[in-house]
Amino acid sequence: MEASTISQIVKISSALVVAEQAHANDGRTPAPNSPEQLDREIKHLAQVRDRIAKALKHTEERLSELRHRKNQHVPAYRLPHDAYFHLFKLMHYADFTGGVGWRVSHVSKMWREIALSTPQLWSTIDIINPEFIKACIARSGDMSLDVAFDAPLHRPVLSTHISSAQAEKAKLSVASLLPHAHRWGSLSLVRVDKELFSPLLSARAPRLEKLRLECFTASLPPDKEAFLENSPRLRYIRLGSSTLAALAYTTYTGLTELRLDSITSWIRHDQFFDLLRRSPLLEVLDLNEIQFAPSSVPAVFTPIRLPHLRHVEMTEMLTWGVQTILSAIRAPPTLTIKAVICFLGDEDLSSLLLPRDELEESLPSLLRIEKLAIGLKGIDGMPFIRGYAGSEALLDLTCDPCEVDGPGFRSAIFRSFGRTFSFPSVEKLRIRRFDNEMMEEDVFADVLGNLPSVVYLTIDRCGPACIRKLIVDSTNRLCPNLESLTIVGDDVDEDGLEDLVASRVGWGYEEGCRLLKLVLPREKAIHPRVASKLKIWVGRVVVGGEEVE
Repeated sequence: MEASTISQIVKISSALVVAEQAHANDGRTPAPNSPEQLDREIKHLAQVRDRIAKALKHTEERLSELRHRKNQHVPAYRLPHDAYFHLFKLMHYADFTGGVGWRVSHVSKMWREIALSTPQLWSTIDIINPEFIKACIARSGDMSLDVAFDAPLHRPVLSTHISSAQAEKAKLSVASLLPHAHRWGSLSLVRVDKELFSPLLSARAPRLEKLRLECFTASLPPDKEAFLENSPRLRYIRLGSSTLAALAYTTYTGLTELRLDSITSWIRHDQFFDLLRRSPLLEVLDLNEIQFAPSSVPAVFTPIRLPHLRHVEMTEMLTWGVQTILSAIRAPPTLTIKAVICFLGDEDLSSLLLPRDELEESLPSLLRIEKLAIGLKGIDGMPFIRGYAGSEALLDLTCDPCEVDGPGFRSAIFRSFGRTFSFPSVEKLRIRRFDNEMMEEDVFADVLGNLPSVVYLTIDRCGPACIRKLIVDSTNRLCPNLESLTIVGDDVDEDGLEDLVASRVGWGYEEGCRLLKLVLPREKAIHPRVASKLKIWVGRVVVGGEEVE
């Protein structure tokens, strides 16, 4: 506080005291409680109050000015406005409560100037508050508006129904948005009241590019000319814990991404296929816990050509649903497939894909697979199959035994894989955690028997029985092109390993191919005699990362 301001307040207070004393010593002063005396005191006090208020106001103004001047020396305050804009945007993405532009505009004069001059900060409407919405609409210029209302995931037990005040606020918010539907770029309604927010789905939104409805099952307008029909730029749809009613009557010529999660009713295959046919630019198809009506599968259907499709993901879906979709689509050779499939009864992989001679037209990306990894994962030992072309994962299947026996199920899965799937380009194969039961049932041989192109084989914790399955004799010619064998784990049968290498060396001279490299785990100490013999036969033997001399 400035010294002059302090002195002003002191002078004002002193003058009041002097005046009071003068009146007290004046013999002509009326009685203390007389109207004249009271009026005089009121007048003096009012004057003091006004002068002090004026002095304090000047002090606050001066303090604000000094703080502003001091802030100019802080490095952060010398950043360009563009830097602040990007910082504010990062704050928006990191803050789930929304309204960043609204809040930063109340921090300081400088921040407010930046916020008010940056329309992008006001283009996201994510708070159910009519005052906030009106401010965003006014301050965002002509930018597209991203409308995103997301109710809390866990509401208090006593708030099953929203209060009348909340309902009124929601109604006013919707009313504020409807006249500006032509500016909507995206609309996201998650866990909000269907009665209060349904009017948003009756609006005409020609700029709309993204739609997300989750836990929102409002009845949509029967008028075909409403909402999605007037959104020609729509390219992203995500429905979760909802119905397919929103997709019932529209042609999605520009749709590139479709995500359906836990749809609450059965989906008819024919309707779903029609939806895909109306989406020729589709790039991503993501289905999670989707149930197709069994009787809706057409006996004969025209293949669905999706030349831009690059990723299909299906999670917790039944085998025949996955099989129907994979057999229906015709995709480019860059397609990646990821699926978690639920198996019931005696199902296996035998009908999952089309025959090899049809794969080139339907799913040619599978013919590009150069590296395979198959085996068991997790504590429950669920079978998995992964296929790669270079570092790109083209196939990722996980088989979930929903209502079937574990050991028998695993054997059936890999046997059907070996007998049905065909990957002509596979050179690298990794087999992980094949148990004794699968070895006894020759599942290992079934898998390798259909992969003659394998050059590099890794056996990961499969037990010593797998070694003997690779021994070459008059009836066994598994992996005829094998050049490199890697064993992971500490259970190595030295005698079986000698027999394996010896058989392949003799056979290799006859057939013009031989085992050139053997990699063994560090945990297994190889007898020097065995190591020397293996070194002579194979050429390169590596134990625990160190090459045997």
